Amino acid sequence: MLRLSQRGHVMIERLVQDQHGHGAIIPHNVVERITALALRRAQLRRDSLQMSMPLNSYRPDKQAEAHRGVPSALEQSAVS
Repeated sequence: MLRLSQRGHVMIERLVQDQHGHGAIIPHNVVERITALALRRAQLRRDSLQMSMPLNSYRPDKQAEAHRGVPSALEQSAVS
């Protein structure tokens, strides 16, 4: 939606609604800033979850090797 500001500048506005249909007309740059902040926050949350995972977490490939009797790379280097 385009509108002229009091200073004569063209303003781009968006109608933003929640899940209940309540809405507001917000300047385009504010919507973009809020979206960028939300995406950044989600990325930081994902990064912190990955950092909290233990380094020796469950690895199916190593479990399968152990059950088959196939020595791991560490065991092979110890033998040689």
